[in-house]
Amino acid sequence: MHFRSSKSIRDEDQAVGKDARTGQGAGKRRPPPNYFSRKVQYKLFALVALLMTVVIMMDKVRDPDLFRFFDDQAAVDANSSTNASSGSSAHPLFDPQLARFGNPLPPTASQASRDLEATHRTLWTAILKKLTSTEQQTLVDTLYRARNGERGNDQQQTRWWELYQKIDLLYQKYEQQLMLSIHSTTTALTPEQKTRAQAVLGQLRTRWTQSLRKAFLDILETTPDMQTPEANQAEYQFIQHILDQIGISRIDDHTVFRNSDNLAWFRMLESLRTAAADRLQASILVTPNILELSKQQDTFRGKLISMRGEVRKAYRVQAPTNQLDIPQYYVLVIRPSGGGTTPLIVYCLQPPSGFPSLPDKDIDRRTANMNDVVQVTGYFFKSWAHNGAQGQMFSSPLMLANSFQWLPHEKMATTTSAQSVSQLPVWAIFVIPLILAVGFTASVYLMSRWKGQTATDTSPTDISQHLAGLSDDEVAPPTREALQQLTEHDSSVP
Repeated sequence: MHFRSSKSIRDEDQAVGKDARTGQGAGKRRPPPNYFSRKVQYKLFALVALLMTVVIMMDKVRDPDLFRFFDDQAAVDANSSTNASSGSSAHPLFDPQLARFGNPLPPTASQASRDLEATHRTLWTAILKKLTSTEQQTLVDTLYRARNGERGNDQQQTRWWELYQKIDLLYQKYEQQLMLSIHSTTTALTPEQKTRAQAVLGQLRTRWTQSLRKAFLDILETTPDMQTPEANQAEYQFIQHILDQIGISRIDDHTVFRNSDNLAWFRMLESLRTAAADRLQASILVTPNILELSKQQDTFRGKLISMRGEVRKAYRVQAPTNQLDIPQYYVLVIRPSGGGTTPLIVYCLQPPSGFPSLPDKDIDRRTANMNDVVQVTGYFFKSWAHNGAQGQMFSSPLMLANSFQWLPHEKMATTTSAQSVSQLPVWAIFVIPLILAVGFTASVYLMSRWKGQTATDTSPTDISQHLAGLSDDEVAPPTREALQQLTEHDSSVP
């Protein structure tokens, strides 16, 4: 007689049920993955990293400036055609010196001219590094008076004489260092390079000894009724041109106002204030959008540009003491045309006729809210770091202008504002992906843990009904009865 245990009967019943549903033989249960193995850990890491990437991309696409290129493409194309016409040198009033502040020599200039200008720029950069801030201001003020045919008072003349002697001594040291570097064996210049360097050094020495020294000394001889010689004026303009190039190279973006900005700041304002309105409009080089100004500062710095937008805030601020006698600035916070969330900051010298009176931010402790359309022409200076309304730090493009065109009867075209986009708090950006990653990992674990299990397990009722249908010889007797049968069988055996 063959007896089967209850476990074997249950396994057979489960196999029969599975065959009835799938038509296949019984398969082994798939074991859960080993989460301590390196392969499974790599898979989970890849899945979580992919999920985090998706979340980060979702956060990035909320920024409307990311897609501003598509919205402004037509405007950029229009600007390109406008730039080609407005910045064309064919216009009779176009002024290249006004269009590009510190206008460097064009690429078509000869190599000798470019070498000489670069050497002068290096010379004056080295000189300015050796001067104190007070001495640098004395140099700028003296050049300003010399270019305008003005004579300083006795104290100013004395300071210039002392400064001139220091500058001349610094030039002599620079010339000696340049000569030693040309003939030094460590520089290893080729014969052609050495010839070019010697030619530049000769021109530098000639101009300094024969022209610049005389022009600098003539400043001490200038009288109120004496006109500056034309040759001296050319030298003053040349040195100022070199200083303009150095000044614009000192500007750093995403910074507050610094003393190093003054060299270019006041010179740009001087150029804008002395330029005629028609010549200013004829010399506009480009009409960029706010995104270009925010991302390509070096491309537009010092160029004469024109911007249109809606004034959202305006006020006045007091100006520090300066050689131009500028008492105050009119500051405009503009929402540029074409959309965008970045404001344009404009510092100008005077408002147009009929413009509303503005409060002084330093004295009145308030600003004026407006929504008037203006057109501004001026120099792009830098991306200026400043405080927002709620104390946050922002960096916005900053322009310098003499004045602006006020268009009170015009309205800006409505654009989709990025402020309507819901802003997630910082903690949510980290907590939400973490929760999703934990939930995803848990679901993967549970699915793999129970994968392969039958959809319905055999219930105890089904097992009882199945056992009731078995014959007596197929069911094993109880343990006590089986032991009693074994005892009787042993006793009967002789």
